[in-house]
Amino acid sequence: MRKVFGIILIISFGYFSVPMISAQEERPRRVEPSVSNSSSTASETPEEVGQGEVIRVDTSLVTIPVSVRDRQGRFIYDLSKEDFSVYENDVRQETAFFESIETPFTVILMLDTSSSTWLKHEKIKDAAIAFVNQLRPDDRVMVVSFANETTVEIEPTNDRMALQQAIRKVGKGWNTRLYDAVDWAIKGPLKRIPGRKAVVLLTDGMSTKCKHATYKTNIRDVEELDALIYPVQYDTSEDMALMTGGASGPPPSLPSNLPSILSRLPSTIPGPGIGRPKPDRDAYKIAGAYLRELAEKTGGRLYQAGENGGSLRAAFRQIVEELSHQYRLGYYPKTQARVRERRRLRVRINRSDVSVRARDSYVYEPSLETKNGKASASQ
Repeated sequence: MRKVFGIILIISFGYFSVPMISAQEERPRRVEPSVSNSSSTASETPEEVGQGEVIRVDTSLVTIPVSVRDRQGRFIYDLSKEDFSVYENDVRQETAFFESIETPFTVILMLDTSSSTWLKHEKIKDAAIAFVNQLRPDDRVMVVSFANETTVEIEPTNDRMALQQAIRKVGKGWNTRLYDAVDWAIKGPLKRIPGRKAVVLLTDGMSTKCKHATYKTNIRDVEELDALIYPVQYDTSEDMALMTGGASGPPPSLPSNLPSILSRLPSTIPGPGIGRPKPDRDAYKIAGAYLRELAEKTGGRLYQAGENGGSLRAAFRQIVEELSHQYRLGYYPKTQARVRERRRLRVRINRSDVSVRARDSYVYEPSLETKNGKASASQ
């Protein structure tokens, strides 16, 4: 029996392995170089220069995603650059860049396919498709699955049919390298994707056996990120208790996409949790705190999936509405920050009875071009 179970594990691990996408080494920057598609004031020199004078102009542009609602929770659509006031360390800044709500956005839709989510696997895919179907025609989605490895299922596209097909084909994995997956997204696609962007992360928040990142490094790095993160958390504690023998109930069935020879074996064969400790409530508390911090540090929001599909669809409508009616502001700081210095942010609106949602700080990390005294135009 031991030999049979050993063979099953070897075949299963080989079956679920997928190629790892290497992370980019250069850190993402919360402070960007100058932007080519900005308003007219964004390209102007921030101070007057007399004839014959030579000065070095720092081109680092700080950008802030902002959403504005009235007291009834309805989005306010008709704001202009002049309606906003931005303060850095309590010093008012001159708004040099303003992006209106009509600009399409790109979402990285990240699906947790690890063993802790197996019993939620189809629900996660259904939720992903429900989210895709609510986007506007010009909004793009990149689908990424992660477990022991991180896999791009489809590059950013607005082809809804192709997105649905890619989501339906997502398989199952084993260990959850969540921190590595978030690290990859920060240092890879989120750095390359232009314009407004966000991450919708469907997961239980549990992370194991990471090689490249930790809870702390993820939270540190998203403080420099010009993107929103919306985690949707699934409670898999009861599922994991069943799979690891920690709760009464029927034994878990083998994954449907195992080779047919394995799917014919008795359903009482121990699941993948054998030999590993059962997650306790403290581990799930850490998972919840981690996802909450990802959302708060970037200006996003944490949602609980629950068992009610209708409530999840409502959450997706809120995310899409927030992304669809978001403003993006930029300014050149009046005083040069030190490398790795944290600066406080405050965004105000010249209207009463409104609620402003924006990040409250950023960490200055200049680009390589800025460090070398060069300027480049990119978003």
